[in-house]
Amino acid sequence: MTPKTKIVEFAGTRYQVRKLSPDVGSFILGKALMVGIKASEESAASNGDAVAAPDKAAPEDMARAIAFSFVFRGADFETHRFVQGKCLAVCSRMESKDGGPELPMPIVNDAGAWAIPEIRDDVALVMRLEVEVLAFNFTDFFAVGGLNAMAGQVSAA
Repeated sequence: MTPKTKIVEFAGTRYQVRKLSPDVGSFILGKALMVGIKASEESAASNGDAVAAPDKAAPEDMARAIAFSFVFRGADFETHRFVQGKCLAVCSRMESKDGGPELPMPIVNDAGAWAIPEIRDDVALVMRLEVEVLAFNFTDFFAVGGLNAMAGQVSAA
């Protein structure tokens, strides 16, 4: 069974990222794959190459590349706002009070408002967290063969 959470660290602060719900995760993955495929085709066309299938890439590397491409290249503003909101909703900053155990403090509340206001103005941190959430959520998809595995399952049925 795959872990439901992952701890990441930026500038000495630890954050917990969690899994997206399957409906949200699969929607975002579909959008991200389309951005990644389009970028790959455009890059190949500008170089006069065929689109290469990265068969040898590790699942986490594939997931991170797609997430990075999606966050930095591709979504329209409304889609990006939706994705960012969903990603931040599954992020928490790990905090300890009076030397006690670390506990996750949600970055945004259930209404989507900032629960930790100082993060609101940290564009670099927000984008890093977004990429981490997407990569964490997409890795399992690539670990089982990604689209190739799904196409094989569909055509074999």
